[in-house]
Amino acid sequence: MIVLPPAAAYFLAAAVSPFLPRPLRRAVLVLAAAAGLSLVLLAPEGDGWRFTLQQGIELTLLAVDPVSRTVGSIFALVGLFCVIYTIDRDDPMLHAATCGYLGAAVGLVFSGDFFSLVVFWELMAIFSLLLIWNSDISGAGDAGMRYLYIHVFGGGCLIGGIALHLASGGPLTVGPVAGGAAALLLITGIGVNAAFIPLHTWVPDAYPKASVWSAVFLCILTTKSAVYVLARTGSGLEAVAWMGGIMCVYGAFYALLQDDIRGILSYSIISQVGLMTAAVGVGTPSAIDAAIAHLANDVAIKALLFMGAGAVILATGAHRLQELGGLARRMPLTAACCAAGGLAMAGVPPFGGFVSKGLVIAAVGEAIPALEILLLVGAAGTVLYVARFLYYVFLAGEPAPGPDEAPPSMIVPMVSLAVLCLVLGTLPDMVFDLLSRAAVHHAYAPSNVAGAFGIAGGALLVFVLAGGAFTPLGRDVPDLDALTRRAGAGFLGFCTGPVGTAADRIDAAAGAAATRAARFASNFQAGVVIAAAVLARPLIRRLPGGAERIRAIDRMRRQFPEVRAGRWDSQSGVLLIALMFLLFLVVYLVA
Repeated sequence: MIVLPPAAAYFLAAAVSPFLPRPLRRAVLVLAAAAGLSLVLLAPEGDGWRFTLQQGIELTLLAVDPVSRTVGSIFALVGLFCVIYTIDRDDPMLHAATCGYLGAAVGLVFSGDFFSLVVFWELMAIFSLLLIWNSDISGAGDAGMRYLYIHVFGGGCLIGGIALHLASGGPLTVGPVAGGAAALLLITGIGVNAAFIPLHTWVPDAYPKASVWSAVFLCILTTKSAVYVLARTGSGLEAVAWMGGIMCVYGAFYALLQDDIRGILSYSIISQVGLMTAAVGVGTPSAIDAAIAHLANDVAIKALLFMGAGAVILATGAHRLQELGGLARRMPLTAACCAAGGLAMAGVPPFGGFVSKGLVIAAVGEAIPALEILLLVGAAGTVLYVARFLYYVFLAGEPAPGPDEAPPSMIVPMVSLAVLCLVLGTLPDMVFDLLSRAAVHHAYAPSNVAGAFGIAGGALLVFVLAGGAFTPLGRDVPDLDALTRRAGAGFLGFCTGPVGTAADRIDAAAGAAATRAARFASNFQAGVVIAAAVLARPLIRRLPGGAERIRAIDRMRRQFPEVRAGRWDSQSGVLLIALMFLLFLVVYLVA
């Protein structure tokens, strides 16, 4: 049986959907997403769809193994729910961009060679940029431009690392890249998409500016596909593991300081990707399995929470904690779904995040015990920002008047993802049966359950006792992007201020010089004579009749270039030539 690459279904829908009437377009989008999931599940193990560009360059568009099938399956499954979430939105370009984005992400997962991987990597950047710009939120255009700049930098680093890898004799097949400049460039490029600190600011900058429909796709694909590529090419590096620990704590800390509900979730992406990155950096088979398992869980969790946040924004017109509250009474289904996603992200049994987070912490603790402490701190911080999010959006205060619940097109995928989060926790072998099963971890051992509830209970106690410290501020606390924006504004100000003024003056001087040169060239003889006479003015003044000669020089200057040189002008020129010859002799003798 011939199985198409799953990306083909999404790209076909992206190409034709903008030209279809709305009812047919909706059907095509859902069918394409379902077909993509089916193609992922039916794809045979091994390499398929191989093409030879030229001798020694072979492309592989369908490389299927346990890891790629797991990641591709969760992308396609959650992508189907995201398509359903956007189905009532009459926006052909949104639908085309989301299908293209899904196709690029799934194509990247199944790329068997670096050339194909780079192509899909760049397509992801293009389609995600279109999704950010497909928004009427103030600042989306500028956020998209900043997103473009950082991803151009990241893509350049990725391509440079791959080029050095190939130039040093490395294979074109996707796999580990040896150390040195190639690995450094490659990991830097991946680190941009994975939101390594300090390359992370594009996540909280761009995602809250995207439309509520675009954001549910953005939150699940770019950072997670980067973790997948990192696991393929750069696992087992202790520096990467420590970067993951820093991301975990940093993201949790900044999530606690945000007032924008999607800003909170954006920083939670950084924190949870940090857990995956730490496990990939450890690089043992059990750690890689744990990272991929947590990736699968977090894709479902983030899609669910961004869907819930989008439903809240559409229902209330507000997006800040200070403006919200009490929505559990108005939107009980949305509140219940967000609670399921929040508990899963906090690692509370029996949700999927509990299983995979425990696996990550255990695998990292076996290899780098000190790093385990950072991850535990990040886990406690996760409970705090989840509690803050749920409390101030759904519990505290009285709800403002408005619609009672999100529409069915939003509720159905949210409920489905909430159930998926529960199923992944109660039946964790659904994921591990796809993987190598190298991760041996008895998730529901009494000690593990007690530890999870201990972290959650301790963090909740802190939240209750220090509730005033978590009160919404009505504003977001600036991150490193505040420094980069100021530096950028200062650089632009320098370019348009002092440098621009200097450039204008140089341009004016050059124009004046060109004008003088043109005038001089129009009467070269008179110009030379006048120039010589002006320079020799002090000497001419002392000659007999010098005053009259000076007046003649001034008349010539006023009449230039129409004037023609006369006899006395020639005498002045001879005098200047003599003086220049004398100066030359002096310089020669001194030298």
